[in-house]
Amino acid sequence: MISLAQLEAGQVAQVVAIQSESQGRLLKLSAFGLVPGVFLKLQQR
Repeated sequence: MISLAQLEAGQVAQVVAIQSESQGRLLKLSAFGLVPGVFLKLQQR
């Protein structure tokens, strides 16, 4: 498992966990669809 900060542009990864002490930040990410199980592609660094 690697963090989003370790991805290079163009790489695809599956979100397996999201860590944040801020409940508001977790809710915002969830509203954007960024939840465990989702695949994403890093467009640019």
